[in-house]
Amino acid sequence: MRLDDSGEDAGNNQQNEQNRQPDPPRKRFYGTVGFALVDHHVIQPGTQVPDDQDDESDNQQFFHGIHRLWLNLVIIRDKRRFRLKTKLILMLLALLIELALLRLGFWQLARGREKQEQLAQVTEVLDGRRGIALADMEMASRRIEWAEGLLHFPHGPLLMLDNQRRGNLVGVSVYQAAERVDGSALLVDLGWLPVAGDRQLPKPRPLAGKIHVQGLLMPPPSMGFAMGPAISEQPDGNLLLTRLDIRALAAHRNQRFAERVLRLDPQLALGFRRDLAIQTNTLTPEKHRGYAMQWFGLAAAFAVLCFGYWFRKKNGNR
Repeated sequence: MRLDDSGEDAGNNQQNEQNRQPDPPRKRFYGTVGFALVDHHVIQPGTQVPDDQDDESDNQQFFHGIHRLWLNLVIIRDKRRFRLKTKLILMLLALLIELALLRLGFWQLARGREKQEQLAQVTEVLDGRRGIALADMEMASRRIEWAEGLLHFPHGPLLMLDNQRRGNLVGVSVYQAAERVDGSALLVDLGWLPVAGDRQLPKPRPLAGKIHVQGLLMPPPSMGFAMGPAISEQPDGNLLLTRLDIRALAAHRNQRFAERVLRLDPQLALGFRRDLAIQTNTLTPEKHRGYAMQWFGLAAAFAVLCFGYWFRKKNGNR
């Protein structure tokens, strides 16, 4: 009985030993895989685990999205500001153009009324011809008067106002400075002379000495739009004028001039071809009113265009 038990125990022990011994091929396989996995997941110094890297990438993407959103909002805000500024500038420009057109129209109306009043005054003065003394011309209550008196014509240059028309002919109006009793100078209109096609200016003889004169005392011709020099000296000593600027003439001659000019009576045997027509080289009141209507028409058309553009733009944005 003991021999059987011992034999049975020996058999059991041998079987247990075999069970405790690992299978060499399997051991080698799992050992190789284990080392490979461990080597793959080794955490080197200064590195982060994969979960931290994923979190950092997510954070970067989040902040990058916030930054792009902020940039888009800034761009949209700047675009809106630019559009608003552009609209304001266009509205201001349109308003200035409209006001300029209206101002030109009212200016033409004012010029027409001024010339109409001037014509009425000249007609009244010429009908009465009750003259005042040239020595007392500053005391005159009206801008246009019939005046007479003694003037002294010293030796000096003649003044030729360029581009003066008589019918289809182009010429110059000749003026000469005369001295009054108080020493001031008064421009006297001696009349009109034609200019040849080669622009050779005439060389008339000036008046000299003391002469009793009479004529229409009135403001100088309108200068219009002043461009370029008003006075240019000629080789013969006379002065060619592009406009009759009393102040520029006074500065050039270093002499005090009266603010008005004397247009000689055509019946006097002095000077050259002349008359007392006061608007021969300027627009008539009727033409001024016609130009005013044109400016007002342009203003109305511009307003309609601006309103139509605004209305179409407003409906297009809906």
